[in-house]
Amino acid sequence: MQKQILYIIMNFTVLIGLLSSICSIIGLFISDKFKSNRWFYAIFIFIMTLACGYAVHYNSELERVKNIHKQANAIYEHYNPYSINNYEFIQESLVFLEENKDRYYDAYTRAYQINLETEKSDSQYDSEPAKKIRGIIKGIATLNKE
Repeated sequence: MQKQILYIIMNFTVLIGLLSSICSIIGLFISDKFKSNRWFYAIFIFIMTLACGYAVHYNSELERVKNIHKQANAIYEHYNPYSINNYEFIQESLVFLEENKDRYYDAYTRAYQINLETEKSDSQYDSEPAKKIRGIIKGIATLNKE
């Protein structure tokens, strides 16, 4: 966990350093008549703040996608086709999909319906529902491949 936090902070620091370097280079090429204008600086700071915010948001989304890929691979590999009871795998997959429901709402809905059908038919020892949900998890893992 500490390594992951350090990695995120390091990326954020590099990103801020890069944007400040770009601002410095742009500042060198600005003519002297604009340097005395306060409105110019206000607009310039506003635009750079927006660019920095967008870059940080984009970077955090990229990190989230990488994390989802790792989690989906871990869950996918956790499946045991020879297990008598695959209920644990189904529940683990549902928790993962519910956590990422904002990105994969349709996948979560399908997995939830599969789980409801499994509970209604009392066929928790059947491996077919787990195979279906494993396919959903495999699709998410494949989509988020680097």
